Amino acid sequence: MAFEKYSYNGANVLTDFDANNNATARYAMNGVDGLLYVQRGMKKYFYHTNHLGSVVAITDEDGDVVNRYLYTDSWGNFKLSCPSVNKGKPCIPNRYTFTAREWDADLDLYFYRARWYDPDTKRFTQEDEIRDIGNIYSYASNNPLKFVDPSGDTTMPLNCEGRKVTSQYGTTPTRTDHKGIDFKADSHNVYASDSGTVVQAGANTSYGYWVVIRHVDKNGKVYHTVYGHVEPDSDIKKGDKVEEGQKIGEYCDPKCGTTSKGPHLHYELSEDGDKYGSQSKRSDPEEHLKDAEEPEDKPCD
Repeated sequence: MAFEKYSYNGANVLTDFDANNNATARYAMNGVDGLLYVQRGMKKYFYHTNHLGSVVAITDEDGDVVNRYLYTDSWGNFKLSCPSVNKGKPCIPNRYTFTAREWDADLDLYFYRARWYDPDTKRFTQEDEIRDIGNIYSYASNNPLKFVDPSGDTTMPLNCEGRKVTSQYGTTPTRTDHKGIDFKADSHNVYASDSGTVVQAGANTSYGYWVVIRHVDKNGKVYHTVYGHVEPDSDIKKGDKVEEGQKIGEYCDPKCGTTSKGPHLHYELSEDGDKYGSQSKRSDPEEHLKDAEEPEDKPCD
């Protein structure tokens, strides 16, 4: 068992150190658990992940696969192979695997921050302190293909391949008053969830940039959808009519507001007449989004 120490940048490990305080690995991340690459010595190795964020391969600077991970079930059990060993490139040390969480080979458990997770029993080893679910040991609501739990105490849904919820409405691991849903995707394209009229498109002190759309439902009720950390497309301006599924902009960071989670969309639903944003009554948009039309070209952007 090797002794290691870690330095953190928010929720992510930034650097690994050995017992003599020598840096052995430095990580580059895009948001929470968004593995990009690790630098060991003078060499960089790049992570390749699936829609769950699980590491499926690691390549070197030449593009050769040095580590390959085959998941034998949906719960995080895996087999490691070293495809480039015949080129003199053995597997590199790596503990990030299933859903980009840390695998402890001595314990045969995953570290999910608040708790440890056992892929053999498909359960956490400690109780859920929040206790807002029926089974206080269950992982990802017993559906690891649809949900993830990066904090160990908050199950979050995957909407589809390439796009996932990174912070839900209401209580999150870092706050109790999150008034929207945060999405992260491989592509930064943002589409209107409903048809309506643009009432804001540009700079905003809270989000850096935002787009706000006013809607009127079939009963005459006025509501607004807010797209935070989103730079509007050049042809999207205040007063424009937009259609459901129309591209309205791209989320960006840090220009669109520096956040610890990296580039993402913050989506709000204001059901308070002509009020929107922080001055309005905001609702959980999850149910509202279920009926939103997905763009035909790239449904997970």
